[in-house]
Amino acid sequence: MSCLKETSQFVFDCSSLDFIDSSGLGTIVSCLRKSLEHNGDLKLASLGPQVTMVLELTKAKRLFAIFSDAAEAVNSYVTGRKA
Repeated sequence: MSCLKETSQFVFDCSSLDFIDSSGLGTIVSCLRKSLEHNGDLKLASLGPQVTMVLELTKAKRLFAIFSDAAEAVNSYVTGRKA
């Protein structure tokens, strides 16, 4: 991931994401893992009901800090606030 050369702190704005399957979830978890390996983090924002349900059913929800919107997630890096 070449973007890790610039930063290791990411926010995925999921406001346009209506559905996620196992491949998509695996990709997001992989991104989180890579970020953590570089002392960073990946936070999720604006999850819809279907995506939230998949994260809850797979227990992946506990892996991520989840915020109501992207601005709140970005601000949490500055303030150190947890979800």
